[in-house]
Amino acid sequence: MSRIQNFEMLTSHGNQTGRNHMAQLLEAGLSVCDPYLGVKRFVRLEGSCLIFDGPEFELKNDPRSGPAVYNLKHYDRVIVVGAAKGVQRAALALEEILGDYLTGGHVIGKHGDPLICKKIGVTLAGHPIPDDLCVEGCKKIYEWSEHITERDLVITIVGSGVSSLMTWPIEGVSLQEMRDLTHMLQIEKGAITEDLNCIRTHLDRMKGGKISRLFQKATLVHLITTDIAKTNTPVLRMDYETFMKNNRFLATLADGTTFADAMDVFRRYHVWDRTPQNIQDYFLKADPSGETVKLQEYESQNARVFGLTPKYETLYPAVREKAVELGYKPICSVNISARKPGRPVL
Repeated sequence: MSRIQNFEMLTSHGNQTGRNHMAQLLEAGLSVCDPYLGVKRFVRLEGSCLIFDGPEFELKNDPRSGPAVYNLKHYDRVIVVGAAKGVQRAALALEEILGDYLTGGHVIGKHGDPLICKKIGVTLAGHPIPDDLCVEGCKKIYEWSEHITERDLVITIVGSGVSSLMTWPIEGVSLQEMRDLTHMLQIEKGAITEDLNCIRTHLDRMKGGKISRLFQKATLVHLITTDIAKTNTPVLRMDYETFMKNNRFLATLADGTTFADAMDVFRRYHVWDRTPQNIQDYFLKADPSGETVKLQEYESQNARVFGLTPKYETLYPAVREKAVELGYKPICSVNISARKPGRPVL
């Protein structure tokens, strides 16, 4: 399935050869990052068995490595939930693969996306500043968790955008306070997402692995729409344990943030005095019951995790390979980033 729908129009005039080559480079990059194609590459249904099979989609040294095979006759329900930019692309692929085995579910996408899912419910919500529809979408996901049992198979989908789209503040914190906090730190102060998430994962009912607590009785398969183990170099890659202990982004997995990390962010960006008193009190108390899911708790769940962008087939390698195929010789690459040097992207 081509990601560029107007290929002929783009390449039919001007420097047609140059336009054709550029369109092919764009297609190569878009395709390797497409969650729909990612699901189709390594998920299949054989009879009643749903199979997730592809070592290139796993984290290095994953203790549960290997094909994940689920006989759907042994489950009462198959549910899909999640939130991300492009989440519907992965959800649509699962709808097509599962067919009548799919019970339903709910995902949260970004305002402006077309509605393409047919059986999985969709809420389009705010990004990068959360809105009321983020909360509404989370509540619909929560409804699927209310009667969860060991005979349910739950497939989650998260990726870029989840930190805003999956927003449901804890009791005592308002959505407007979360909006103001996000705007103050990320828009005014330029805080990177991994810093902002030290705070907002603790102020949310679902982020920081808490969504998986809701579904922990079920068998869980976590799909990540991004390259799950990327760092800020094209060479170094995180293994399973390093990733899980440092994750500050993916809401369904073990979380690497603490109350102490959040306090450090407040201080480094000089926003503590501008933070509402109720939020200050919450972090000063640092109640352990409000802590996010850590690796030991995560590993007690019956869960697998896969990244939909193959670890050796990310954007740059895909475009570079296509360029070489077209006769070009790439001689350099530029990595432009607002991240602090040496800090991994999670």
